[in-house]
Amino acid sequence: MEKNDMLAEKFNDVMEENKDTLYLLKLKYLAAQIKERELEELFSAGYNEVLKEHIYTIAANKISERYNMKAGDRITSEEYSYLMSDADFEQYLKYAQEKFYAYGYTDEDGKYKPGYDGTDIRIKAENELIDFQISILPEEMKEKLVNIKKDYTHKQKFLNIVMGDKDE
Repeated sequence: MEKNDMLAEKFNDVMEENKDTLYLLKLKYLAAQIKERELEELFSAGYNEVLKEHIYTIAANKISERYNMKAGDRITSEEYSYLMSDADFEQYLKYAQEKFYAYGYTDEDGKYKPGYDGTDIRIKAENELIDFQISILPEEMKEKLVNIKKDYTHKQKFLNIVMGDKDE
């Protein structure tokens, strides 16, 4: 039997032995992705509430012909908040921070309360899945994956493979 065939067989055996744990870690990662998106929507709604309560317009130096907008147009979506003047943007962020604190999403300093940092939740689940996946691999395969979490592109490809994305 060739070395690659033996390695492939070893890999398949390890995957079979750990399929239940891998399944649970995959579910946890998927749930974390959903939670991250949910929290993005929650914060986006908060930013948009600030825009409903306060009038902010597109600054003269930030005209966006790309979106058929002109200076003085009212900003009604947080998606376009970057078109405000710097002073308006600072005020907008202050109002949003106060709102998020009042809702209990952040502390007084604007730091996320536990469970409200969607990116952090996703990254923890992602790293747990990657760490476990690497830990169960045969030694011959581990060497190539030691630094995978440091390179975003390779990390995403690895996650896509682990998650069963057919495009990888």
